[in-house]
Amino acid sequence: MTLNADPPRFVITPAVLRAVAAIDEFKGGWGALGSLPPERLTELEESAVAGSVAAGIRLAGGALSDRQVADILAGSAVAEQLGVADNIVGHAKILRLLATSFVSIPFSEHHIKQLHRILATPGGGGKRGEYRQEDGGLIAEQMRQLVTWTVSALEEDQLHPLLVVAAFTLRFLCLHPFAEDNGRLSRLLAFLLLLKSNYDFIRYHPLPAVIEEQKADYRQGLQDGLAGLRGENVVTETWLLSFYRMLLRHTEHVRRAAGEARQEASRHGLERQILEHVRSQGQATNRLIQTATGANRNTIKVRLGKLVAEGHLIRHGSGKGCRYTLGAGAEG
Repeated sequence: MTLNADPPRFVITPAVLRAVAAIDEFKGGWGALGSLPPERLTELEESAVAGSVAAGIRLAGGALSDRQVADILAGSAVAEQLGVADNIVGHAKILRLLATSFVSIPFSEHHIKQLHRILATPGGGGKRGEYRQEDGGLIAEQMRQLVTWTVSALEEDQLHPLLVVAAFTLRFLCLHPFAEDNGRLSRLLAFLLLLKSNYDFIRYHPLPAVIEEQKADYRQGLQDGLAGLRGENVVTETWLLSFYRMLLRHTEHVRRAAGEARQEASRHGLERQILEHVRSQGQATNRLIQTATGANRNTIKVRLGKLVAEGHLIRHGSGKGCRYTLGAGAEG
């Protein structure tokens, strides 16, 4: 497919501007939302890796669950035993690499080919890390133009980065430069571009899972976008809105996950306070713990029950005379 060598035109409407503004508003507030314990952020990121790989397989017609992919990545299951040929470990490796090293990874044809070489299934169609050759080198030339335009547009602030990422994704899918894995690679490259544009929250929920969730809307937008690009070299409103609805839905998932993680961290924080108070005093009652922590009486009652069940505390007596001492589980 021959594409216009000129930069595409954008159909930017009030709806498009509102969507971009909403995504950027979430981005601006992520500093506060994302202030979670490092270990919890790591858990969210690892969950997103497994979810991204699994959703990518399902979008391609497979049927693996997030749990099955997580088991494969943990080494407790083998992909071949589940009838899966996809390069699951390679896909996960790329996601982790991009998340940790996106600043130092240039957005270049060389690195796009490297990513495809890692991602592509061994023994699949075409050469891993090589463009299709049937257009006599035209694909290579158009990829060079696309990557050059993308880097220039981002570095020179010619366009809002969300417009650039949407346009790159559309044009990449239109070119279909590799014999296989163009869909998965397009999502990985969008992931990389968003990270490079400081949309850091993108790593904490699987983007492909949102596309899977909104598959009909995304595909309709893609079809309209491809037609506009091929016809008049236009990035259509329909494509932009479907792409941004996907990102907005992603922010909802991240907001919810961050809120749940914060609540969990708060619960653990109160439990630590309770244990520290009992450790310092030797023993304590519900009332004394309430005074020391400032927490709600019923909340403390629930946390005490949990700590007793887990062996961190020992309950002595009942009623108002009930007191707590450290259990074996709280040692050290």
